[in-house]
Parts: sequence; C-alpha cells; structure tokens
Amino acid sequence: MKHHVLIILLTAALCLVDATAGINDGLAYHYPLTETGGTTAGETAAGRHAGLGSEHFTPDFNFDPVLPTWASPGLRFDPNYQQYAERWDFGMDFPLRDFFTVAAWVKSDGFSGNGFVSSDFFAAGIHGGGQLWFYGDGNGDGGTGGGTWSTPQSIGTGAWHHIAVSNDGHTVRFYIDGAKVHEVGTRLVLPSTGGSAVVNIGRHIDSWTFETKGFNGTIRDVRLYGRVLADSEVAELAPAMVDPALAGLWVGRVLLDEVKDVRTNEWATAPTAFPQQILVHVSSSGEIRLLREATIMKTRDSAPTQVVVADNVQLPTYDGVTRRGDKLIGQRFSATTTPLPAPYAPMKESGGWYSAAFTLGGAHPLNPFRHKYHPDLAQGRSISHTLNIKFANSDSPADNTVAATLTQSVSGLHKATLESRGSVTFTRVTDSGILR
Repeated sequence: MKHHVLIILLTAALCLVDATAGINDGLAYHYPLTETGGTTAGETAAGRHAGLGSEHFTPDFNFDPVLPTWASPGLRFDPNYQQYAERWDFGMDFPLRDFFTVAAWVKSDGFSGNGFVSSDFFAAGIHGGGQLWFYGDGNGDGGTGGGTWSTPQSIGTGAWHHIAVSNDGHTVRFYIDGAKVHEVGTRLVLPSTGGSAVVNIGRHIDSWTFETKGFNGTIRDVRLYGRVLADSEVAELAPAMVDPALAGLWVGRVLLDEVKDVRTNEWATAPTAFPQQILVHVSSSGEIRLLREATIMKTRDSAPTQVVVADNVQLPTYDGVTRRGDKLIGQRFSATTTPLPAPYAPMKESGGWYSAAFTLGGAHPLNPFRHKYHPDLAQGRSISHTLNIKFANSDSPADNTVAATLTQSVSGLHKATLESRGSVTFTRVTDSGILR
C-alpha cells in the first residue's frame, strides 16, 4: 500500500508552468452578454459592440422599439417583437468561410424555428421540436455547396444548454452540452461578404421569404471562431451548471485517506491521510471549472471589480488587490497536485457528481517519465487523471464553506489504474464569478 501512496505522491509532485488558454485562438467575435443594462452589447475579441433593436414598436405606436432585456446573465428575446442585437463591420470580410465554429449558451422558452445567431450566408437556430439546426449558403463569391441540416436530438425548454456547430469544408458537426451529437458529410464554403460583415444575435432572416424569425428565450456567451474547435475544446466551453449563488473561487482542502489495492481491488485505509489542494471556480451564471492556479485581481476602471485570473498571460491587464510595500499584488492560489495541461478544465455533472478528466501527454515537459537530458527518455507515457467531486449540499453556505467527497483515478503511472478517495472542505475566498 505504501507503494501506491508513493505513486500518488509522484503525481502530486508535478510542477506546473504558465500556459495560454488556446480556447481563444481564432476567436473572431465574442459576445458574453453579461451586461445588466444599456442599449448595446459588448464584444471582447476586438472591442466592438452590437446595438440592440426591434422590428416592432410598442402597442400604443409611440415608435419606441421594444428592445430585448438584460436577464443577468444573458439577453432575453421576445419573438413577438422580433428583437435582436446586431453588429455591422464595413470594409471587413466576414472571417467565417470554410473553417469555422459557432457556439452559444441558450435557454429557450419555446420553439418556433427561431435563430439564435446569423450572418449574411449562415444561420443557426432551434426547430419547433427542439432540434438544433444550421443553414449555410455557398452561393456567392468563392462559396461552395449549401443546405440546411439538423440534429435528431432535441433540447428542452426552461434550462440552459450549450450548443455549437462547426464546419471544416467537408463535414458539419453539431454539439449539445459539450458532446458531439450529429455530423453531416457535405461540401460547404461560405462566400466572401465583399467587405461588409454583419452579425445578428437573437434572429435570422429567411433568405427566401425575407421573414425575420426571432429567438424565444435567453442567449449568452456567443462565440464565432474562424477555425474548427476540437471536440475537447467544445466540451471546455460547456461546463456543468450549479447554483449561481455559489459563484466565486473555492479552495478545497483535501484529505485522501483511502486507497484501492491494485492486487485485491479492495479499498483500504491509508496509514496516513494524504493532503492536497484543489481549486474550483463557479461563474456568475453557474458554470463550474477545475483550475490549475488562480490569482485574484481587480479591473482598471472607475469602479474596480474583482476577477479571478486563471491564464497568467492576462495578469498584466489587471491590478492587484493587496499591497506589498508600494506595489499592489494579486492574491494567488495554486493546486500543485492537479496536473492540468491547461489553466482550467470543465466539470461535467452525472448523478450528483462533478467530474473533470485531463491527460498529461507523453511529450509534455513535466511528464514524470520524461527527461529532456536523457536521449532514451525523450518521451514518457501518457498519464490520464479523473477527479470527481460530490458536494454535501447545493445551498449557498452562510459561512462560505462547503463539505464534499472526492474520488480520483490515475492511469499511466502504474500498470493498473490507481484510485483514491477522501473528504474535501471548500472555502470561498472571493465571490467574483468572473474568470479570465
């Protein structure tokens, strides 16, 4: 059993380095839709904004358009008023052509073939039966193919779902809640827009009837990529949801006190409980992610707001929250026993357990089997890690602590999968639901 504990300690000894979250690579448009008021929606990829509008006016005909409303989080659209958020980019060709991904969180109040995001030559929406659909038109300058495709699977009303569609010029893929549910082999290249790109959120305009079809529900975190996201990247955008009242950064003190014997496959109490630390962040809208490290910082504006920075590349754009001498520094936390290859990993929910799975590749510079100065050890063995958490309750804690149970498994360190379990006490160190 001591041998097994030592192997788990080897995993804990992995040092971690800074890495840029690749999920933002190729991000052409990003509308978080987290505002609480105003008539514009901010775009973070290039500092643009979209204006809120409506095709219909108030019942008393005073010619004031009925705009979509901020739902904190998200933007709520009423299809009776054909509401939308729209952005025009003149003198710029639309970056979505043959390789692209469209993604968003949606909460539908009803289905009527409504679109949640569209542009000149594509639209994505939800059919009357709740199926995700995508329309692409290759009829134009440099375009090829076209059609309308949809998923056999449906989503329900009244709950948040993450949906995404990608195209690599030969295959259109559909994702619901981070999982690929359907794909269609088809040749599709969207035409050039001729230097006038438009993005519509909350509606699409039928290319045959020119009828505007508005979304019925709430939309947030709209992303348009000029590349195809891998399955794992789409999953990263769709973490599990918990009570938004738990928003913030939680530091978990873990005591692993049981190990499964690889010979008998039976659980046994470890001679000494093994301590480790894990970090979990819950966003303002309830997404839960496992972090490698985190620094509490604050924004540089007239009303500074705390943020949790997981990607260290972004630290220079924020100010610290505590003073050391004449300098403001951030409050930093690290989970050295969680060998994430990226700054964070999405957590998925099943049966009350929240899980994160990640792999340290054989060529990773911190792989314990690899030694860059040894020619025979240029590449190690791939190490896979799965961590599962079950919270004792989902209520917002008055004292900012939550108890949980943890299980974890590690494969690749030993010929058998190593399993351990124990208890966790989570403490909330900031209630900021903003993760950067």
